[in-house]
Amino acid sequence: MTPATEVTQATEVRALQDALAVEHAAIFGIGVAGAHLTEELRDQAQDASIAHVGRVRGWEQLVRDRGGEVPLAAPWYEVPRTPTDQASGLQLLVELEESCAVAARSVVEAAGTDGPDMRDSGSAALTDSAVRATGWRLAMRPQDPSVPVTVPWPGA
Repeated sequence: MTPATEVTQATEVRALQDALAVEHAAIFGIGVAGAHLTEELRDQAQDASIAHVGRVRGWEQLVRDRGGEVPLAAPWYEVPRTPTDQASGLQLLVELEESCAVAARSVVEAAGTDGPDMRDSGSAALTDSAVRATGWRLAMRPQDPSVPVTVPWPGA
């Protein structure tokens, strides 16, 4: 390997490891928020959690493919807000998806010239998180019609 390749690979691994930490925190946070949701929204939260677990598995493989160490999930994560009702639970879900979108964008940006799998995975993750965040915002609108449904640049 050339030094440039080693730097690129190290950059890719670090971005993936950082994104994995954000994904693990999101999975934890979805469970916290779910306790405050209606049954229908809890089902959607469970689907989101399953999607994040799938993303974790894919990114773990990308880390291994690049010779990196896969970080383990922590037993507990601090969430950006403690939900007390459905509205604050939905806000937490939006914030978690926005964090995942930022991490996914970092994965795309860190992908080297030999990293189309990483770019594709990061782009898909960014899109998925933006769509889920939009869904959570839509669920918030009946309580607060001023909530914007979308943001101009997800992950920015």
